[in-house]
Amino acid sequence: MNNAKYIIGVYNVEDMILIPGTKWIVGGGITAYGPGAEDQVITKNYLHLFDSETETGDKVDSYKIAIRPDSDIYPETNAPDWETFSPHGISFGKQENNKITLYACNHGGRESVEAFEIDYSGDTPTFTWIGAIVAQEDFWPDAVAYIPDGGLVVTSTQSPLQDPEEAIQMQLKGGPVGSTRLWYSGKGWSNLEGAEKISTPNGVLVSPDGNRIYVAASTNFGIYRIDRSNEKPVVDFAKVDGIPDNIRWSADGKSMLAGVHTADPMVFATSMGEAIKTGGNIPTPFNITRIDAETMETSIVVPSAIYATMGGGTGAIEVGNRLWVSTTKADRIAIFDLD
Repeated sequence: MNNAKYIIGVYNVEDMILIPGTKWIVGGGITAYGPGAEDQVITKNYLHLFDSETETGDKVDSYKIAIRPDSDIYPETNAPDWETFSPHGISFGKQENNKITLYACNHGGRESVEAFEIDYSGDTPTFTWIGAIVAQEDFWPDAVAYIPDGGLVVTSTQSPLQDPEEAIQMQLKGGPVGSTRLWYSGKGWSNLEGAEKISTPNGVLVSPDGNRIYVAASTNFGIYRIDRSNEKPVVDFAKVDGIPDNIRWSADGKSMLAGVHTADPMVFATSMGEAIKTGGNIPTPFNITRIDAETMETSIVVPSAIYATMGGGTGAIEVGNRLWVSTTKADRIAIFDLD
């Protein structure tokens, strides 16, 4: 890829998103890859903050995050254990007056969606923890997206209560594993209608009007679109060349970018198992695929490869003429020219 750059020393930044109208990119930092699959080397991680103009960034020191729980919205008012914090998939909510709500799936100390307020009115954004939503016992939150009516849609790649070997056999067949649920303040959790047959739901996006929900189905090897504008959901599907992970809107909002693991599924799983035991970067190829939000047609943006020891690419965001790429298990993120 042309004019490639790597920000090294940021670990397992599995998801990234640009604060609209600013130069600031927020990233996660995971330590767990599924129920019972915790990193044996990196046991504490952080949110990350990047400056897209200087192409620099670092972790957000958790002990500098202010605590101000909002019990009117969020049922959990005790802050997470920062010593085991594991922010995974992230999403933004309401944005006003130079502040924006951040939601982060967390596996450290509890399975939850943590909520933060980011104030970007100063020279550097500041973070305040404002509450959490603890997941149900059969739910392992992977990705989250905000719904314009105030709700959240959250995916779980697998149930912690399901036998792991049984889950693997179902995944190999493309059978339903995991779940996709909605959450509303004061109402709690409910299943997303139309998502019942998805195998290993992963990344998730919501259209600006809230009518369409897009879900990356890792072991169906494609992206589902669930249109809720009518009484009964209408479901469409786009096949990709591998295991889709995160999905993010393009800069113009007309398409999505998906990180796609292109190694054989069992090779990918074995490589991940080794990486979380011994440390280091996962040595598996990936591509970045564009999916048209209307036609569901696909095209390759970043060809399948391992880039400068960075494998396991999970997703990408467009920032100007540059493409920022996240990864599931590495000591860096990548930035490429957007050709």
